[in-house]
Amino acid sequence: MNAYKNYQRPQKSYNRKSNGFKRPLRNNNRNQQKNYKPMKETLSSFCQKKFISIDENTKRQLYQQITQRYQFEHKPTIKLEQIPHPEYLITINKKNKFNFLLFLTKINGKNYSVFVYNNKGQLHLYSVKFRFNNDLYNGTLFKGELVKNEKDCWIYYISDLLYLKGQYYQNDKMSNKLQIIADIMKNEYEFDEFMNVCHLQIKSYFLFNHLQFIKKDCQILFIPEHFQDHIYAYDVILPKKKEIVIKNNDVKEFKIQTTGEIDVYELYEIKTNTFDSIACVNKLKTSLYLREEFKNKDSFITKAKYSSYFSCWIPISL
Repeated sequence: MNAYKNYQRPQKSYNRKSNGFKRPLRNNNRNQQKNYKPMKETLSSFCQKKFISIDENTKRQLYQQITQRYQFEHKPTIKLEQIPHPEYLITINKKNKFNFLLFLTKINGKNYSVFVYNNKGQLHLYSVKFRFNNDLYNGTLFKGELVKNEKDCWIYYISDLLYLKGQYYQNDKMSNKLQIIADIMKNEYEFDEFMNVCHLQIKSYFLFNHLQFIKKDCQILFIPEHFQDHIYAYDVILPKKKEIVIKNNDVKEFKIQTTGEIDVYELYEIKTNTFDSIACVNKLKTSLYLREEFKNKDSFITKAKYSSYFSCWIPISL
C-alpha cells in the first residue's frame, strides 16, 4: 500500500498533429446553440391578467391570414341631426371603449384565440385562452368592443360576425348574425373563470320604438339590417327636468290605484296619469281608510301629505 502512497496519475496530453486527435463536434454544436436564440413564449399583461405572447413564426402566419385570407371593411360613423328610417337596429355607443377583433384559428394543428387591435394600420396581436367549440377555430372572426365597467371588470361586447368557420358573413342580415352569435354563446362556448382574461357578452341592440326607454344622455348608433358603407350616429340629449322642492306636510291630490297586494298602492299624477310613487301606509288609520275605499273600486282621487321622514306621500281622507 505504501508503494502507491505518493502515486500521481499522469495527465493525458494530446498532440493534434502527431496523433490526429480531434475534439468532438459537440463543442461546435454548443457554439451554434449559443448563437441561436429561439423565440420563447413570455407572459405579459392584458385586461389586468396574463396572456402568452406569440412567437415570430406564428405571428407571421397570423398576419398573413388576417391581411390576405380574410377581408372585411370598416364602416365609418356619420352623425345625423335627424333620426333615420326606423328599420335600423339601434345600439348605444359606449364610452372609453377599445375596438378589437377576436380571431379564432388553427396554426399547425393548435387552436388560437387572438385579440387583434388596429393602431393606425399596425396590428397588435394578443393570444388568450377561451373555451370555444373546436370547429369555430377553422376561421371565425368577431368584431367587438373591450370595455372596463364600474367594478373594474373587463368585458368584450361582440357586436358583429364577420366570418364563421371560414365563411364570409359580413353581408348577411344583422339580425341573423346576432342570432348566430347568440347560439354560439349558448351552445359552443363555455366560460372559464380561471382561463378567461375577460367576460364575453353580446352587444345589446333594440328597435326604433324603444327609444322612449332611454333615460340619460348618450350617443345612439343606427345599424342597417343589410351591409352599407356607413352607420348613423345620433346624439340624445334629454331635456332637464325642473327640480320640484317638496316640503314636509305639503298636501297634493293624486289618483290612487290598488296593486292587489295588502297595503301597497300606487299614486299617479291626475293631469298626466303618470306614475309618481308608492303610497306610504304608516298607520292603521290610513290602512283602514284605504281598504274601505277600495271595497267597490280599483282607483279614486285622494289627498296625500308629504312626509320628509319617510320621503314619500301619505294618503289622507278628503
